[in-house]
Amino acid sequence: MKASFLRHGRGVALASLLAVLNASAGQVASLDASTPAVTPNVAVTLNYVSPITEGSGAAEITVPAAWTTSLTVGSPTLMSDLKAFQGNGRLKMDVSMAAPPAGWFQIHVSFQGDGLNWSQIDNVYGGGAFNGTIEVDFSSLNLTTVPENPTWGQLIIITNTGEPHTLKIDNIRVVTPDVPKPSAVYTFDATTDGYINSTTSHSVLFGGSLAVVSPPEADWDWHTDSQNLGPDMTAKMQAAAVNGGTLSVDVFGSAGTLSGFGFALFVQPWTTYEWTQADTTIPGAAVESLPGGMEVARVKFPLSALGADFTSQPGYKSGFGFQRQAGTTIYFDNVMVTPVATTEIDFKDSVVNFTQETGSTVSHAPSPGNGSLYMENPSGGVWGTKAVFNAAAGGEVAALHAKLLKAATEGGTLRFKVHEPFLFNKEETFGGLEVTAALNGTPWQDQIPLWVDSSEFTEGSLDATPPGFTRTVSIPLYPQGAEETDGFVLAAGATNYEFLIGTNFEDATTAALYIDDFEVITAPEPAIIHLPTIPGGAEGIIGRVLTNAEGECTYAAENLPPGVTINPDTGLVVGTPTADGTYEVIFSVTAGGVTASESATWVVNSIAGELRITDLTRTESGMTLTWSGGAAAVNVERSTTLLPGSWLPLSIGDTDGSHLDATPPAEKAFYRVVTP
Repeated sequence: MKASFLRHGRGVALASLLAVLNASAGQVASLDASTPAVTPNVAVTLNYVSPITEGSGAAEITVPAAWTTSLTVGSPTLMSDLKAFQGNGRLKMDVSMAAPPAGWFQIHVSFQGDGLNWSQIDNVYGGGAFNGTIEVDFSSLNLTTVPENPTWGQLIIITNTGEPHTLKIDNIRVVTPDVPKPSAVYTFDATTDGYINSTTSHSVLFGGSLAVVSPPEADWDWHTDSQNLGPDMTAKMQAAAVNGGTLSVDVFGSAGTLSGFGFALFVQPWTTYEWTQADTTIPGAAVESLPGGMEVARVKFPLSALGADFTSQPGYKSGFGFQRQAGTTIYFDNVMVTPVATTEIDFKDSVVNFTQETGSTVSHAPSPGNGSLYMENPSGGVWGTKAVFNAAAGGEVAALHAKLLKAATEGGTLRFKVHEPFLFNKEETFGGLEVTAALNGTPWQDQIPLWVDSSEFTEGSLDATPPGFTRTVSIPLYPQGAEETDGFVLAAGATNYEFLIGTNFEDATTAALYIDDFEVITAPEPAIIHLPTIPGGAEGIIGRVLTNAEGECTYAAENLPPGVTINPDTGLVVGTPTADGTYEVIFSVTAGGVTASESATWVVNSIAGELRITDLTRTESGMTLTWSGGAAAVNVERSTTLLPGSWLPLSIGDTDGSHLDATPPAEKAFYRVVTP
């Protein structure tokens, strides 16, 4: 049922559309043909050969030494392109190299131009033969000195394989990062997708599904088992374990079996014998009826319960278990992970836009973590650091401002981590450390999300919490007009959002702590993850439009074949096409006022149409009957009187479109072809 189909993006969201347009404008060098702007090093041979990916050519360079400045690309727009993508830019180039002599290669990239001195990015590495795309992250370049209208720029490519070498380079471009699909999906279109178990098999039902049969000797068991969820699913599950999110799955069964159906999800790291289990029961309201006496329900497991330890593992196996009557078959489809969307200031290289308040000290620290903000505060209630988020700042600051704008209409969460507080000159009467946060607006709002008790500090030259001590602070963000008092109510459409973090304590001279991963979490913008597909013949369609959006969504489809419908509340697509043709079906999902759409070209052919007899011929061999249309298998019957009960079956389940009656009656006879 899930045959191949053409799929075209149709403006998933405004931000994504702009990213595509910007990426297309960032071509540095197509390397299709010789040009003075592309020059090899004096010792390097440059030829133009057939393209690696697209265009009419590619640059092939032969380098006589190991480490060589191999190629210089001059571009009048390079500096302006880099500046336009400051904060989230990538340089990409297509590279092809046969197995290098030393078994490895390195490509180093340097930029220089108007307002930018030599700025080298090292060690873009590949092992063995390579034929693909190399990506260079230049988001950390300081481009503030580049003027708005730069006059020149150069990109220098340095290669090293340990020995002389030859490689091809094509399509050098500056782009925003590729936006990954926000979910991983197992659709079981043609295989079990790695889910193996003695009771599990692939089924063609529902466009491809995982069929699980309860064994006769047990009424409860782990019925599915995937030994390797794969890197995409693993990464999504780990992100969901930290930031929140869900694992969802379609469950199919015979009519009347799913309401109250209980089953469990397990996830087990490769390196341990421990697993995390989540149980659920399908409510009757979630069950949808299907043609053919079947029903389906989409079920979601929250993944935040997996815990922080879940993120440190290299891989996982997982599966579903359930308790049903022996011999019952349950079908699974569309296993999908959806992490929530988060924008984060990670303090990897600096304190970004966080400044220190009067009387406090704020600086960047390389640890703990991969970088953090270090803060020292005097005793009493004081504010230690302040950050203002607005669109004009650009980069990650502007990205977090955009997330706050979204939270101001839909809600969200403000979260940051506090690492390893310690004290100077603590007295015996010290009671504990209070960490505070505030939103400076109209009105002023503050919260006390963390208290570190005196018992958590160890005695010593510095009274410190144990190494690795970390607490995660979460503060709800509410949309404008909300009356909740346990979080911050955000003003909608604000140009600036200003947050402060401070401390309050007595009976110690100074308190110090590290702040990390200051982030805003909101529901993701809707995106379409998976579309149902059209079968090749007269089969019925049972599929679902899958989206990353959580909560209430509205689904729609334009230009569906006649006989096929979509449920606007669940995205379930069912029906049997009743007319041949080519249909450009446009699917859409709307959530939070944002609509994402995507189209698929459905070619409907071999639809049965009206069953009719096309020829009836008598020969020496007998009476030959031919027909067209109808179901794939039909019954051929004969009568001599046309009276009820007089029809004699000649062929049952006939599929070849013709039948020879080798012993027809000598007198008149009537023939008919019927669908069973």
